[in-house]
Amino acid sequence: MSTLERLKNTKDLSGLATILGFTPKGVSYVLYMLAPADKYRTFNIPKKNGGKRTIQAPEPRLALMQSRLADQLYECVAEIQKSNPRYWHASYGFQKKKTIVGNAAAHTRRRYVFNVDIKDFFGSINFGR
Repeated sequence: MSTLERLKNTKDLSGLATILGFTPKGVSYVLYMLAPADKYRTFNIPKKNGGKRTIQAPEPRLALMQSRLADQLYECVAEIQKSNPRYWHASYGFQKKKTIVGNAAAHTRRRYVFNVDIKDFFGSINFGR
C-alpha cells in the first residue's frame, strides 16, 4: 500500500501513531497532555536589518513527530507528482533537493517579481485551524 493510501485510510490516533512510529499514548501525551507553553521554547535571533526574529522551536518529541509526518507528506507529494508532473509546479519552497539558487533562477530576466512575507503567519495558526 502506498504512503498516500495509508494516510488516507488512517481513521484514528492509533493509526497515525503507527505510521509515525509512536505509541498512541505517546502521541496523545505530546498533543494533548503537554501544556502549550511546554511544547515550544522561544528565543530570538538577530535579523540582517538589526531587528530580532522570534523563533519557537518544538520540544524534542514534538520535533520528531513533526519530522516523521513531514517525511510521510513528502512521500505523498512524490507519489502525486508521478501521476501528475505539474503538481506543485508553481511552488518551490519546502521541497527536497530544491535550493534558493534554483528558486532565484526561475525569476531571472523577469520584469517583475512579487515577494510576500506575511507577518506572524505561523503565530496566527491555532490547533483548530
